Amino acid sequence: IRILPLIEKMARKHKRLVGGSWRVDETYIKVKGAWYYLYRAVDKYGQTIDFMLSECRDLSAALWKTARIGVGQASVEEIDRLNIARATMLAMTRSVANLPVPPSTCLIDGKHAPHLSCPAYPVIKGDGKSLSIAAASIIAKVVRDRMMKELSVTFPWYAWEKNKGYGVRAHRDGLERYGVTPHHRRSFAPIRELLIDPPIASLC
Repeated sequence: IRILPLIEKMARKHKRLVGGSWRVDETYIKVKGAWYYLYRAVDKYGQTIDFMLSECRDLSAALWKTARIGVGQASVEEIDRLNIARATMLAMTRSVANLPVPPSTCLIDGKHAPHLSCPAYPVIKGDGKSLSIAAASIIAKVVRDRMMKELSVTFPWYAWEKNKGYGVRAHRDGLERYGVTPHHRRSFAPIRELLIDPPIASLC
């Protein structure tokens, strides 16, 4: 996976050095009235490089060309039925099933690993310890961002193109004014409350 050369290229651009172990954190910033995702690569020495979404997309595009990738997801209905932890394991299982070549071993970012046909080892804070996990994290971020942007076309009131959670003010305002969509988890407590007392302009 040719991911370190791209990070190192950004390091040279920003006149920083990056060690062999790094993680990618995420936030978003507002520039001249527009919101942008900001990704931060942190090396093992604590040095950082900030790069915008376009550069993260460059990394993702390079990975699709050089790595064997499988993407999996769980539906809203499955999350509500199973709970989010079990649905996450289900999505991981599907991503492994979608790999073009069956893996001999899987590294899982976190404390728990799903039951797979090959050995699977959980790695806490794995994106800072394994380049494969870090690469998978970038793929997941870019895929998720694209899905949220597509959702925002149909449901523009929730600012999904620039946020990923209910805690963001723009998202809360959209929920309070327009109610819950089919894409919101009914098992999430604030959503359950809105379903009991929906706004007049509810979309459901």
